[in-house]
Amino acid sequence: MASTMASRLRRALAASLAFGIMSGAALAADTYPSKPINFLIGYKGVSEVFSRVIAEKLQQELGQPVIVMPHPGASGGIAAGMLARAAPDGYTVGMVISNLATNSILQKDLEYDPIKSFEPISMMGTVPIVMAINPKAAGGIADFKTFVADAKAHPDKYAFGQAGALGMTHLTGELLKRDAHIKMISVSYRGGGAALVDLMGGQIAAQFPTVTLIGPHYQSKDPRVKVVAISARERSPVMPDVPTLTELGYPGIVVSEWYALMAPAGTPKPIVDRLNAALRKVLDQPDVKDKILGMDVAGSDPQAVTQLIRSEIERWSALIHEVGLKLE
Repeated sequence: MASTMASRLRRALAASLAFGIMSGAALAADTYPSKPINFLIGYKGVSEVFSRVIAEKLQQELGQPVIVMPHPGASGGIAAGMLARAAPDGYTVGMVISNLATNSILQKDLEYDPIKSFEPISMMGTVPIVMAINPKAAGGIADFKTFVADAKAHPDKYAFGQAGALGMTHLTGELLKRDAHIKMISVSYRGGGAALVDLMGGQIAAQFPTVTLIGPHYQSKDPRVKVVAISARERSPVMPDVPTLTELGYPGIVVSEWYALMAPAGTPKPIVDRLNAALRKVLDQPDVKDKILGMDVAGSDPQAVTQLIRSEIERWSALIHEVGLKLE
């Protein structure tokens, strides 16, 4: 009898505690946000521009300042670590990109786990990767098939620039090397902009930038840059004359850089739901959708972010181990 009573008491206590926690979370969501929100980002360039557009709109939607705090470095790892350590109260969020998944494949000493350390809020957008060449640096070659044929005939003749090891601008190049059976030298830069400067200067012959980065040079018909292929499933309306790599015979090379909003693990679900609703409303606004050239801006439920990260880790782990990539 005493045992039964004790068991009932424990269940009642647990239920009361759970109710208290849920009530507290609901109360926090009812008053959230009541002070400024810090918005961490780990990259400069397009990522910072995009984050500032989103932060300004979120500020209008949430009624509190949303302060963009850039902490670039370590392929986004510095900002990701700060986000993982932040209080899970909804007042620190962060925009992450594709590297969040790929960094974890070879870096076993990271201070965060791409799944366990964060509470996903929503996807924010995706942008395809393209292949661009400098015709002068490539000896007059200005099309994809001729470039690949020449690279196959002359191993390591060409170098391609990438915006940081294991990012999408790196791994797209490695996919092409594998699938086309060519050898090119990979040169790591501190950002896509720095690699683009060297591409235009002829120090490297090729690059795999995002549509967003290369778009203005494509539109101005810059003779130093020729976009010869895109890694999307379909041609981009921004570059309608640029064939997909699938069209060119490489159906396995469909790659996009992606962006998502995250909070520290343990952030209460009502607050995550509040942020998700606000962000999706912002992302649906036409002036946001059209702000970043070539980006497919769209929100999602939190689970979609987790599913994407898991699938990305699986996909890129296979390539990285197959071709023997190592961190430089």
